[in-house]
Amino acid sequence: MAGRSGSLDEDDAMNGPWVLAGIGLAVSALVIWRLLNGKRVHGYLADTEYWIYTHETRLPAIDKVMDRMVGANPHHRAGRPCIGAREGMIFSDIRLDIALAKREKNPFAFRPDLFSEDVVPTSEQLTSIADAKAIIKIRYSSRSLLKDDRHLQFMAHLADSMSDLANGTAVFDRITGQVWTSAEFKKELEANNNGARPSLQIRVFWKCDGEVGRVLTRGLRKVGLAELESLPLPPDQEVLATGLMMRLAHEGFRKMKLPNQLETEEYEDQFILEVQPAVGVHKVKILRTLPS
Repeated sequence: MAGRSGSLDEDDAMNGPWVLAGIGLAVSALVIWRLLNGKRVHGYLADTEYWIYTHETRLPAIDKVMDRMVGANPHHRAGRPCIGAREGMIFSDIRLDIALAKREKNPFAFRPDLFSEDVVPTSEQLTSIADAKAIIKIRYSSRSLLKDDRHLQFMAHLADSMSDLANGTAVFDRITGQVWTSAEFKKELEANNNGARPSLQIRVFWKCDGEVGRVLTRGLRKVGLAELESLPLPPDQEVLATGLMMRLAHEGFRKMKLPNQLETEEYEDQFILEVQPAVGVHKVKILRTLPS
């Protein structure tokens, strides 16, 4: 997202080192050692960021946040806690950043629909944002290769917990441009507490430009992948192309690696999606294969 949408004038913050003090030096040292010795790749960036719009103008106490996410998480399933030891390590990860920004210093940030034409909130979502007094920004950003997707589960439940504890009104996924009211976001996790699922973490959408259109993705960056964009297509291919691109995006997201091509079937026809690497956004050529 361009312009001023990418940064906030922060009033309060808790980041990795601050959180480390409350976790224990042994665990903290281990996490830092692993981070500093992780495999770094030039140009790599995995970035997940939520803005939680709230009535409260102070950050919730970290012990209350941890309890809401772990012991008191309302989205637990029998034998399947939302946040276990695997995800809990992120509490002490210095790649996690939490900050608060008040409305009076950041009025532009309360109109996400003006950040980009790809951000299209409903009137109800905009009203919820208009009622807020502050934003809690949570971000997990890594320039070391991620080994798994545990941060996605952690961040989704952290966003929900922050919203619950700070009297939240709305949640904005800054990477995908998706907006929910706080109630809508909570219902997403009530229906399925897997916060790492592609349907919650990425967007695949059609964008028309004159007499042609393209299918774009947002959210693959959360697992360190380039976003995708189809080559231009006629408007009557919108539904077909969006479905095909969604399969490709979900496949790459789950495996945290984009295939060079994907062979798939749609409406009893066979298709090949060829990924053409490019700087920034990878292009995708959609081919219909003829029966042999």
